[in-house]
Amino acid sequence: MYERKIRRIPIVDKNNNLVGIVTEKDIFNALLKNKDLLNSIVDGNSSMDQKFILKRFSNFWLNNTFFK
Repeated sequence: MYERKIRRIPIVDKNNNLVGIVTEKDIFNALLKNKDLLNSIVDGNSSMDQKFILKRFSNFWLNNTFFK
């Protein structure tokens, strides 16, 4: 998603029927609930650009924590 600048991924069943969509928000919510996963990104155990991910996650966290 990061490399191709995709913010939503359609999820299809074996017959290619749409069954859901995974969004950037869904992923960030999962990171909030799974500290080990978040730590693996922060610790550099990921091939993703940590600065970009942390900036996006920080903005998400601030907007969903303090500005609700």
